[in-house]
Amino acid sequence: MVQRTFSRQVRKNPKIHGKSSHWSDTQKLEAVTVYLMIGSWVQVAATLGIPIDTLKHWKMQPWWKEYENDIRRAHNIEVSSKLQKIIAKSADVVLDRLNNGEFHINPKTGEVQRRDIATKVAADILTKTIDKDILIQKLDISEVVQEEAILDRLNSIQAILRQNTKKQLPIIDIEVISTEEVISTEKEKTHVL
Repeated sequence: MVQRTFSRQVRKNPKIHGKSSHWSDTQKLEAVTVYLMIGSWVQVAATLGIPIDTLKHWKMQPWWKEYENDIRRAHNIEVSSKLQKIIAKSADVVLDRLNNGEFHINPKTGEVQRRDIATKVAADILTKTIDKDILIQKLDISEVVQEEAILDRLNSIQAILRQNTKKQLPIIDIEVISTEEVISTEKEKTHVL
């Protein structure tokens, strides 16, 4: 019997891609970026002019995952730096209000004055700050404890393996069965059924 294999032909638009079938690294990086932003093969193919089959093939390549991780890492760093700026500015505002008081308008004179913040607000700020500080300390401690726990487990596994390797393993007799015996037992099973 003759087996035939069929391969799917991918046609490239000669206006966009020219005669060359090679895709540059910048096009590949752009494909990964657009796919992460849009999430649709059809739209990525329409936007970049790259066939969907090529994009799906690229997705299975190891470099695709590396590009994805690099893009996500860069995005996380950017977001983290923005969050750090927000935290710093917010902390400055809260500290200023704690030191100098809140702004309010004097109804008699109409001018802006500062007065001490309410005790309840100061207590809320204190409570939340202490809670977050304790949470951060617990995170630091838990990482150290986890590393120690993992090392203890590995040491105990190592000790068990050493004990087991010192013991003699039982010798198991393996019977060699010929193919004729297997065929004859299979025939007997089929006759019984």
